[in-house]
Amino acid sequence: MTIYILISTIDSGINQAKKILQKEQEGIKYIISHQYRDEQYKRIPEVLYRSDVIISQIPGTGLSRSRNHALQLAEGDIALIADDDVGILPDAFDIIRNVFSSDEEIDVACFKIRTPQGSPEYKDYFPYACKIDKKPPHYLSSIEIALRLEAVKAKNIKFDERFGLG
Repeated sequence: MTIYILISTIDSGINQAKKILQKEQEGIKYIISHQYRDEQYKRIPEVLYRSDVIISQIPGTGLSRSRNHALQLAEGDIALIADDDVGILPDAFDIIRNVFSSDEEIDVACFKIRTPQGSPEYKDYFPYACKIDKKPPHYLSSIEIALRLEAVKAKNIKFDERFGLG
């Protein structure tokens, strides 16, 4: 099961994107959707040139636009939404694979955002897995979301570009 980590970044944020990359491993790919508002931001750091990283630059702004662009490029089984300033725990990929492998009907799964040790919890989460129906237990952040790409693409599901950050 291949997992694509979809990283949205803008302008100099491309320099932070390296923080999310882990050592290269089978079945893990990264897509960096890099938006730029000025040509000066188009330089790509050398550390991002790896066989498991796809970098696509698009002019302009719009977080939803960036996420949709990255989704279009993803071809694997699962997509994990990310930003240039997040990290991924070492066991996250196994957890994500287990969730999607355990139930073929799951097209979207949401996971807990873990804050740095000593910081308050990002949100109040249920202490157990639950189905999110019409009203989620809290507002969802896109970086909590993993998607089954086949289902999302078949249903042409996209982020609404009329909305941006927040």
